[in-house]
Amino acid sequence: MGKKGRRRQQQKGSSASKNTGDTTAQRTAHQFRRSTFKSLGPSRIVEEIGKGKDLPTLACISLDGENTSDSLFRQQIVDAGLIGVVLGLLNRCQGDKFEDVLSDLSGDLSCPSHWLNLLRNTTFTMPDARKLRDTRIQVAESLGPVASCFVDDIKREFFGDNKSWHAGMFPFIALLQNLVLEAATVPILRQYEGVSDIVVQTMFYTECRNDILEEAKQFSACMLDPDYSQIAASAGYVVQEFVDACGEGNGANPTEEEKERLRYLATTSTINTNYKKTSKTFAVGLVSLLERRSTVLRSQIYWILNMFAFGDCLDKEVIRGLVKYGQRSDINAEDAVEIPGTSWNLICPKPVPYGQQVPSDSRVAVAIDAGLLECLLAIARFDNSDMEIIEGIAQAVQAVSTQVKTKEALANKNRHTSVRQALDRFGRSQRVQRLVDSIRSIFRMSADLELANEVKHFCRKCGKYISPDNVKRCSNQVADWKNHKQDCASMTTTASQLKSEGRSSRDVKKVKEHEANVSMLGNKVFYDNVNGILMRAIFQGQSIVECVVVIDLTRAPPEIEVQEGAVFLSDNLERAPHSYDHTRKVFERNRANGAITAACFSLGVDGIHDMAAMLKTMPHASGSWATVQDEMKSTMPSEIMSLSQEEKEAYIEKVGQMPAFGNGGGCVVQ
Repeated sequence: MGKKGRRRQQQKGSSASKNTGDTTAQRTAHQFRRSTFKSLGPSRIVEEIGKGKDLPTLACISLDGENTSDSLFRQQIVDAGLIGVVLGLLNRCQGDKFEDVLSDLSGDLSCPSHWLNLLRNTTFTMPDARKLRDTRIQVAESLGPVASCFVDDIKREFFGDNKSWHAGMFPFIALLQNLVLEAATVPILRQYEGVSDIVVQTMFYTECRNDILEEAKQFSACMLDPDYSQIAASAGYVVQEFVDACGEGNGANPTEEEKERLRYLATTSTINTNYKKTSKTFAVGLVSLLERRSTVLRSQIYWILNMFAFGDCLDKEVIRGLVKYGQRSDINAEDAVEIPGTSWNLICPKPVPYGQQVPSDSRVAVAIDAGLLECLLAIARFDNSDMEIIEGIAQAVQAVSTQVKTKEALANKNRHTSVRQALDRFGRSQRVQRLVDSIRSIFRMSADLELANEVKHFCRKCGKYISPDNVKRCSNQVADWKNHKQDCASMTTTASQLKSEGRSSRDVKKVKEHEANVSMLGNKVFYDNVNGILMRAIFQGQSIVECVVVIDLTRAPPEIEVQEGAVFLSDNLERAPHSYDHTRKVFERNRANGAITAACFSLGVDGIHDMAAMLKTMPHASGSWATVQDEMKSTMPSEIMSLSQEEKEAYIEKVGQMPAFGNGGGCVVQ
């Protein structure tokens, strides 16, 4: 939800006239307000409040901001100088005892938290929007001494008194909740030492600070018993506005300065480090709050997690925690709506210039180890879950499946077993069939890569399977087609480029392994589908050697397209002009030799490169692929050519596959 939209929701502000209980003092104040209060006039009321008088203070608090008459009268009191008087009293909170202040004033106010409730009330709403804005800024600019008392939850004293600290904590946080509705107050409040920390930490008092909860039970606060669940809810709204202000309207593209502010919040300890040295970070703690079924902050928690993801300031524990939470049997419909989008932002943290997000190999691997695919299947059972996002996450897994860490995570046999069990449990619904097909394809291709690594008679660089009788070193294997050595060497262009740029040996190694995986998988997909590829060329009325076979390995199952060579070269000139000459030479050479040119598209390693095309030469063992195509066409029934495009695709799917090396037997997810 956008900033303006949230500010329209006045329930996110906090009025002291609500939820304050029904005490004898309040009833007396209401009677005073009905009989005497307004007759005093605004100036006299401000004077009486400045003297620490109980009844005028409580009566002013009880004015109903949603009642037109009360709201107008309260604004008149503000115009008479209420804010300055109350701030002047509150600013004595650090140096004076409350009883000493009352003695100086000859007042009878029961608790200093009433002054906070006055500010909370007046900053909730006013008829004059400009006056409300100015009042909020005035309060924020003068709140330093009060903030210094409440951010210290070890000493816990307000006007030198422990009871007043507990009584004042809720109106203090609720006051902040009102103030941050005016964006200009956020940088003012953030400059006070400890304010960001305390609004984070109060969200976790009910689970981390039993000392505070037990101490609070000893007191009967002035207007209500301190409810730390309610305090946590108000603090959650304050944090949300603090996080929102870090984006300054940039949403998914915060600046580096804004990212630093987001990182500060994300890494804030959930417990005051003077109380306990080790604790969760705020980002990790947010997931633990989700596990508390009673939390009223569910939508805010997901929103904050997404903003932290855009700021690239989440660690692996957050990913693990959210994925594991998504597999719980007691998640609800709201979780089913929020988890897919949040998970997407966690594993695809870096918006790129063309507006899409790139999945991270390391983050996807962590998510898979935590049970990402099982989580997707569990979430998909909810009718209100977004299948487009869920299926997109599965495709993101496939997009990095050839990279080092994700490949290893997918190869884990325990993961295979867990996913198979999830498929048996959740995979029977028609609603999830595309997701099921994608997951099975991901694991089949993972098994193909593992099998290819075990095949000894296989060129790791160019991906060509050769007979054991003719095994030679790749650099010497030139008998099959012309210039194989040079073509094979071109497979490591990206790695060579990184090496020349001075990138670390680790980066170069990752790219080399990734490219070897892309080459092997591209080979497997091509030879498994070679009949269908030839059929597509026949249906398009083109010679296969005049075409380029485009294999998109970022999709599960992989998508195959037969493009006219001239069209592919034209696109290549626009997309990658630096490689155009090489691409054209390889295509023309292959066409002359009767070989097929294939382009395997994959995602670059960790965003170093975006979509990259590996150009591959696919020779036929006994001659030209054009001859094979002609033979296939002569055996096809003539009526096939008159089928609709949809019927042709169904025909290709039915008869167009032919196994090449291996059979995927290592995959247990079937």
